[in-house]
Amino acid sequence: MQSTYVRVAISVVCAGFLLAHVVWHADRIGG
Repeated sequence: MQSTYVRVAISVVCAGFLLAHVVWHADRIGG
């Protein structure tokens, strides 16, 4: 089992999703 690898992968995906969400909203507000 590579639970650590799975945790890192999930963290990266979540971080990327949140970042994209923030950028998308910032772009909508700014535009």
